[in-house]
Formats: sequence, C-alpha cells, structure tokens
Amino acid sequence: MEFNGNFGQHMAILAAFEKCSGEIIVTLDADLQNPPEEIAKLVAEMEKGHDVVGSIRQKRQDTFFRRTASMLVNIATRKMTGMK
Repeated sequence: MEFNGNFGQHMAILAAFEKCSGEIIVTLDADLQNPPEEIAKLVAEMEKGHDVVGSIRQKRQDTFFRRTASMLVNIATRKMTGMK
C-alpha cells in the first residue's frame, strides 16, 4: 500500500490494520515514549481475554496544552466506547 502524501499517524495505522493477519496487533510510536518492554504486559492482558488493551504514561513531560488535549481525547474515547 502506498500513500500519495502525508495523511498522518492514524491513517497509517488504519492502513496497517487492513494488512495485518495476526491475532494480536501492537502499535508503538517510533519515539519510544511508551517502552517496548511493556509489550509483554499488553499481550498478557490480551491473552486473558480482553479485546483491547493500552497503556498510560505515568511520568509525562508534555506541555500543559498537550496533557489537556490528551485528557479530553481520553474522556471522549471512554464515552464513545464505554471502555475504561
């Protein structure tokens, strides 16, 4: 699959999901803000029967705007999906 421009991270991830064939798909940003060592914990939770798992960074060094935007997106996601 090729893109004819830069459509952002989310579109790239969705395109990758269309091509994946595994039972468990793990996404990880290239900046390693979420450590790869956590992948085993995420997979272990999936193997317990969860459909979706994720992680939350505890020691964020983001700007106030970035933390606030992230919080708002997380609230909207919880409301739309019913996930904690």
